[in-house]
Amino acid sequence: MSIEIELRGKVIRGVKLYELVAFKMLKEEELPEQYAKAAPYTHKIGEGENSYIYIVSKDRGFLSIRFCELYTPQEMEARIETIKLAGKRLQKINAELAKENEGWEGSLHTIII
Repeated sequence: MSIEIELRGKVIRGVKLYELVAFKMLKEEELPEQYAKAAPYTHKIGEGENSYIYIVSKDRGFLSIRFCELYTPQEMEARIETIKLAGKRLQKINAELAKENEGWEGSLHTIII
């Protein structure tokens, strides 16, 4: 699944800002276990208007993108950059898991005498 983030640009008192309008992404329990064990990673927390994007960066620590909060272009760029890195990391983990788990699913029939 891809991560989708919709932002709205605003100018308030001459300052350019972004606010979160909508997003789609997975919750932590829907992601591979090893993904959240090392940075960078990101996932959804909560539901509806109380939900937000939780981000862990190697060099910036914990970040978030929340509804009703405003972010400068530099703040948003840092968050989006980390989300992209986390997405690439997740793709790599998913590819490794697909290869590792290939042929595992199915039934097992054993006869013990």
